[in-house]
Amino acid sequence: MNIVYITQAKSTDLNHGTPILANQYLNLALKKNYNVCLLTPTYDEQLFYKTHKKNEIFYHYLPAIHNWSLNGFEFENDNLKNDLDLPFKPDLFHIIDLVNFDSQLLYKLKKYKIPIIRHICSFEDFCYFVTPVLNNSDNSLCRMKLDKEVCSECITKNLFKRLKLLKKIGFLLSNKKKKTKNNFENNLKNRNQIINFHLNEIYDYLIFASNDYADYYFSHTRNKKKEFSIIPHGIKKVLAIKKVENKKINFIYTGGVIFNKGWDIIEKSFYYLLKKYSNKINLRVYGDKKKTLKSKIANFKNVELFDKYDHRDLNKILSWADIGIIPSYFDTYNLFLRELINQNVIPITSNFFSVSEIIQNNHNGIILNKNNKINLIKSVEEIINNFNFRNKLNENIKNIKIISDDEEFKKINEIYEKFFNKTN
Repeated sequence: MNIVYITQAKSTDLNHGTPILANQYLNLALKKNYNVCLLTPTYDEQLFYKTHKKNEIFYHYLPAIHNWSLNGFEFENDNLKNDLDLPFKPDLFHIIDLVNFDSQLLYKLKKYKIPIIRHICSFEDFCYFVTPVLNNSDNSLCRMKLDKEVCSECITKNLFKRLKLLKKIGFLLSNKKKKTKNNFENNLKNRNQIINFHLNEIYDYLIFASNDYADYYFSHTRNKKKEFSIIPHGIKKVLAIKKVENKKINFIYTGGVIFNKGWDIIEKSFYYLLKKYSNKINLRVYGDKKKTLKSKIANFKNVELFDKYDHRDLNKILSWADIGIIPSYFDTYNLFLRELINQNVIPITSNFFSVSEIIQNNHNGIILNKNNKINLIKSVEEIINNFNFRNKLNENIKNIKIISDDEEFKKINEIYEKFFNKTN
């Protein structure tokens, strides 16, 4: 079988999220002796429409577009002038994500008249910020369907918040805020129609990682639920590395300063906790070291700050940790949660999509039903002060069943074979 995968970057260029998934599928498909190619966007003009091969995987590069969140959704036109020069005749396309691709790629793919499978991994179709929590003051999940006026107001408001004071003043004096909002409205006016056209006319099959996220996604569409499967993302299972005994409890957080990952909650909570329990806890923070060094928690001796880790080193990194903190405001699925469980690290996590499918609160992990500083502090204190509770969580976590990458791909391959047998 000949399969073309499509995602925003190679895993060697972007070592998290969908590029890791794509790399996983590429290598598992190779094991089945499939021919595989990865399509990725690039801003390097020297790579436009070029193909190279490494470790039996073909890589083909297409021109990336700027400000994809607004410009990546258009009706068919002739912007992507070159035809795809693929290294083989494909049997199907598997889209992991479309970030930074010209929207015309979908129309090019459809002309091949072969199955197009779309993984819905995040919420970039409907939300400029990908994380639909910024419209509500408490950062709760946005339940409103895409609306050009409401969404353009949300985008303008939140972009304005990020400006420095002088730029804010200039923005207001020049009436640029209103002009910007009008520009967003114009870009969003056909978005719903275009997305629903893609769902109804371009994609032949959809894959979601959890039932609750599929329900949320479809609640924003205007089409009937088309055929789809729920296939949880799998991880490469390895034996848990034996932990070194430590008098202190080791906490780990890996989201950097990304708002969506709950950095503000980590910073506020652990500033309090580290002052109160300096002799009982250690904290390691991964990601954005230059920025986390400016944090008020950086001065504590029992805090270690790192840049983004290499995913290949994750199991070794987790062998240090007792507790993993995931206070995300929005996640459609979190592989890191599964990695924690695989290494017997107790998770304290917000209640994002798919969490309740594997975590029973206070039984094999802790779910922050209200994702805020107060609840995180309370949960950490219970871990610190109640050995029996911590021991119970640690024992029960070993009984959680996590799907492996091989099990995940087996289910995906069943979809491939179904379509392949229909068209051959």
